[in-house]
Amino acid sequence: MSAIKSNETKTKTLQLIFTTPGERTYYAKVDGTTYAVGTIKVEDDDSSPPAPSGSIYIYGVSTPEEANPGDTVNFSVRVDNTYSQPKTVVVYLYVNGVQEDFEGGDVGGNGSRMFTLQWVIPEDILSGDYNYLIKVIHDGQTMDETAGTITITTNKTQGVEIVSFTCTPKEVGLYEWKLDRDRVTCNLVIHNYGDSKIKVALKVLIDNIETFWVDFREILADSNSSIEFEVKFDDELAKMVYGPSATALNFVQEVQEYEGVKCERNVCYNITIYYLPKEHTIGVVVYKAENGVPTNQVLARITGETIIVKDDNYFVKKGLLLYKEIGKQTVPFILGYVGILRVSENEENKEVLKYIGEKLKDILLEWIGW
Repeated sequence: MSAIKSNETKTKTLQLIFTTPGERTYYAKVDGTTYAVGTIKVEDDDSSPPAPSGSIYIYGVSTPEEANPGDTVNFSVRVDNTYSQPKTVVVYLYVNGVQEDFEGGDVGGNGSRMFTLQWVIPEDILSGDYNYLIKVIHDGQTMDETAGTITITTNKTQGVEIVSFTCTPKEVGLYEWKLDRDRVTCNLVIHNYGDSKIKVALKVLIDNIETFWVDFREILADSNSSIEFEVKFDDELAKMVYGPSATALNFVQEVQEYEGVKCERNVCYNITIYYLPKEHTIGVVVYKAENGVPTNQVLARITGETIIVKDDNYFVKKGLLLYKEIGKQTVPFILGYVGILRVSENEENKEVLKYIGEKLKDILLEWIGW
């Protein structure tokens, strides 16, 4: 601004742009002194359009309460849209957690639309109540959902029961691995009391923990089926039951406290947790199978056999067996060595026989694992 003469008034217009609302104070500086002249209040002038309001929801579902195997059940679903603009939605149908059908389409603004979903009931389905769930999805988000139950009735009888279950021997010892006495043989008889064949899958229970599958088979109507399987108490079974760090005999775990004594100076205590050498229960759970794959439907279950697994000085007896085998295998080596000594009296044969002796020694040490 140019100089102002005495008794003269000048006006200067400034254009200020404020990007955020709030109160601002403006100042004037005269002869090095700053004076607060006044305040300006900047108000929020949001000219963007407000977010549309509304909702998408399920107004109602029409479906029968009962059905039979082989029926096609229709679910008539009315979806309402209270937004002023049309909305695209997808309606899903789930039965017992399995997606059975879906249908998509636009629902007009402030309007509604009917969607028809279908569930084809399998012919071999069991009688009982089946839970359905219907969801309405818009832009990847669930806008609404509703649930209900359909009762399936059938004249067919379908199911299985366990007639007998035995495992022998009742005691096994880990040290008897050479004689295959670290395992038990179990025999199971299943009866299909239904009037149609059924496919089943069997899984072994150890201490009520599911471990490994042993059989997939089809059982004819009103007939028995016998299954035999082995349970071997080894490292692999211990891992299934107790976790990847377990072994058949034991697992050393570091603890912060042992018998009431806590760690001192970062020195902790190791305790040995014995896994398989104790009393265990063996059982079987029978699942219904479809297309060679087990479903989550349990048909029968039993946990009736108790087996005692003994430690029986595992390492000592395993060592004795090893020494016995070494003794049996050592005799030919000793005889061979004596023969080598006799032949080696000839100076010309000494180097060759020394080489042969070293090779025999290497073979023996490799066999015993040293």
